[in-house]
Amino acid sequence: MVRFITSVFFLLLFSMVRGECVYYSYPTGFGSFAKTGAVAFEQNRLVFENARDLPLFSVDTILRDNNATFKFSIRIANLHNKEGKSYHYFESTDKKKRKIANTECGAVWNYIDEQNYYAVLMKCYNTCLHDILDRRYMIVDIVKCENGRVSSLKTVEIDKNVDLYEGYNMIRIAYDGELTAIYIGDKHYNLIATFSDIQFINDSKFGVVVNKGCAAAVERIVMKWNHDVTDDLATSWNKASIESYLSKSSDRIEGYWDYLDRNLHYSTLKLGGKYKVALVKNNTGYDIIYIDGAKINNRIWRCGMKKGELKAMPFIDTYRLVWYDAEKELLDNDLYATIDNSMILTLHFPAEKSQIRLYKIATAGH
Repeated sequence: MVRFITSVFFLLLFSMVRGECVYYSYPTGFGSFAKTGAVAFEQNRLVFENARDLPLFSVDTILRDNNATFKFSIRIANLHNKEGKSYHYFESTDKKKRKIANTECGAVWNYIDEQNYYAVLMKCYNTCLHDILDRRYMIVDIVKCENGRVSSLKTVEIDKNVDLYEGYNMIRIAYDGELTAIYIGDKHYNLIATFSDIQFINDSKFGVVVNKGCAAAVERIVMKWNHDVTDDLATSWNKASIESYLSKSSDRIEGYWDYLDRNLHYSTLKLGGKYKVALVKNNTGYDIIYIDGAKINNRIWRCGMKKGELKAMPFIDTYRLVWYDAEKELLDNDLYATIDNSMILTLHFPAEKSQIRLYKIATAGH
């Protein structure tokens, strides 16, 4: 399947150059998850059964990177999810056996300990069991537990595109450095919630949560992550300081450069926006500083971030080009840039047989 990675100006056909993927399943022995709460291997799956009144967690520290984006996915089935049936568990206070219907399981992330974590929990209900108008549905509860106190961040009711019985559902938690998105579905992922205030906690754990009376089967667990270079691309520049600096500059290359046109090979490239950047001199050439104009992934780019570099070469007005695309992926494979008459900057992508041109905007210092 062809996958397009977004560039600042366009989408480039590249494989992921940074990042890793950990895949836990029966062929891989489920790794450390097989040792953290599982009771059995059964039909190529890992089974967890909780006969107590406190949550059962199976977690692993997969990711140790403060500057990371990730997609954490679990394919999980609730085996104690029959209509009208209750399941036993033991109360921790008096050790007595009790019953519960509508058992609950799901995925946990940002797990520090049993008193501090985030979780996506699923359980099913009937509106009026055995009635002709009865409807079965799922409640998805996204919760935060802090110092043992559980609070609901969002509750969603679903009755389509999810398995409401003992079949598998997929849960995905995706964090892009700013937003945390929650997806769920039986055959494909459906977005059910986004949060802007949940940050990744370094050295925290990810895994499975199974609540009282529930038995859950896990077919696979997948963690994919990329190093987020947002902090690496931060500079001391801002709109005011760039404006002040350029107004005093006499360098013929320094200044604002705006989108002019493009010549793209559309089987590999797609225009993603019309951008304005600033070139400011550094020790090896020029830094390319993002100003504005992002259309694709515009939320992750702020004025003053480093967009790339022009590195000096032993040729007049020709530079080695280093570029960070809209997903902040580093592109530096045989790229180069040329400047004509100090007015036209051309970014060359020879492998894609494409180029982008920018023109210089007059400033007070020029």
